[in-house]
Amino acid sequence: MSLYRKYRPQTFGEIIGQPHVSEPLLKQLTTGKISHAYLFSGPRGTGKTSTARIFAKSVNCQKYPDMTFGEPCNKCDNCKAITQGAYLDVLEIDAASNRGIDEIRDLREKISLAPTTGRFKVYIIDEVHMLTSEAFNALLKTLEEPPEHAIFILATTEAHKVPATIQSRTQKYSLNLPSEADRLKVLEKINKSEKFGTSQETLKFLAKTSDTFRDCIVNYEKVASVNPKAETAEVEAILLVRERKGDFDYLKLIRDKKTKEAIIWLNKHDLSGAGDYKLFTEVFFLEPLRDILLIKVGVLTESQAKYAPEEFRQLLELAKIDREKLTSWINIFTNAIAELKDSPIPQLPLELAIIEACDFNEEPVSEVTVEKLRQEEEVRSEKTQEPETALSKEKEGKVKEPIKEKKEKVLEEDVESLRSSWPQILQKVKPHNNSVEIFLRKATPISVESGLITLEVGYGFHRDMLAETKNNEILERVFSEILGKPVRIKVVVGEKKPQSKVTGNPLDEADPVEVFGKLV
Repeated sequence: MSLYRKYRPQTFGEIIGQPHVSEPLLKQLTTGKISHAYLFSGPRGTGKTSTARIFAKSVNCQKYPDMTFGEPCNKCDNCKAITQGAYLDVLEIDAASNRGIDEIRDLREKISLAPTTGRFKVYIIDEVHMLTSEAFNALLKTLEEPPEHAIFILATTEAHKVPATIQSRTQKYSLNLPSEADRLKVLEKINKSEKFGTSQETLKFLAKTSDTFRDCIVNYEKVASVNPKAETAEVEAILLVRERKGDFDYLKLIRDKKTKEAIIWLNKHDLSGAGDYKLFTEVFFLEPLRDILLIKVGVLTESQAKYAPEEFRQLLELAKIDREKLTSWINIFTNAIAELKDSPIPQLPLELAIIEACDFNEEPVSEVTVEKLRQEEEVRSEKTQEPETALSKEKEGKVKEPIKEKKEKVLEEDVESLRSSWPQILQKVKPHNNSVEIFLRKATPISVESGLITLEVGYGFHRDMLAETKNNEILERVFSEILGKPVRIKVVVGEKKPQSKVTGNPLDEADPVEVFGKLV
């Protein structure tokens, strides 16, 4: 038997980390004031189904002859049968695979039958949010007029998808993710019972490998099947997970905008596959960044932190970064995790995230002045102008300047209008391709003429990415939608390097192509 099944809690007292659920339920049972329907919600692996089974054992336990109950004895025939999943009056239904109205109608027809051996028929409907609308309507009728011998326990990981009409007819309990200390307590119990001899350091590391009891126990079982006395390094190899060790120099590289060094640091790690990069990003970036943010707002103190004194001192130093930048970094690396599964090159989303977090091209690229646009327009006009007589020139001279000024004003207004719509454009582009949105942030519209929009970027790498056929099609589609007319997109590289707002000097960062090329 799997360890997570073997050590599944069998009484309310064995439920760890959910006192706000177990204690009220036990109080109801001891007073006999139980409801006909309950809704247990919470993340997977937090004990929703286990709690439902314990409740079903309590109300059918032969230890209690009247209508007041308590902890199940786990010794009578009813308790044993429920534990083994062989009790006829406790029915577990997987709503994910039995989600139609026919299954609920069948339940309604049979619910009127009296229990065979116990006092109550208990229906445990797991993942209830997966039921169809018709099935919910059929279930609602049953919940409105349930027979006295029936109890419904609905379990879901997505309570917001359960209709309000169903929720209003149930008692709701939300199960939380267990703390690291609670997960460690369960692993210590298993280690002692199974006599594995696993070190405390390894148990603490295993408690960090997942947020749920079930996943931690499964990971422990996997390690124990190879070497129950494995140390942290061996556990990392078995589970393909990584523990952050040492200092936070890599975060300092990002803070100091050392893009090249940060990417070289990343590629020094022997990572393979999206799963490995996901865990790496969570451990090395999201967890410490979250802790830095909590330190900054005064929630996390040194006594509460899980870091060594020297590590915490470094986090305090990094907490000097402004809050807006910290939240921006957290969003950047969170988005990178979401893109890992679809990336043909596993490390690419993380490399792009580092480039963006470093603000590789933070300052806006140099803008072509309105005067330059006027000069270019004059040159184009002179080339296309037909030979004219002195008389015609004299006549036209009276109206030429106003026309030219009006045209120049229209061009300038079109560019300014486009710039004012830039946040909306970025928002529209991001769902199509997050990488395109990242590079588009570094672009500046410089001209709009005859349906052709010219964008200026700081580097050839940015231009090549935005000019790719599929990316260019995304841009043209979004720009056309925003502007209400079909447009074409052209991307050019600016003539001058972007300048620092602080010093006014050109920035020294290299082209990303050069950075990546030196890693090969």
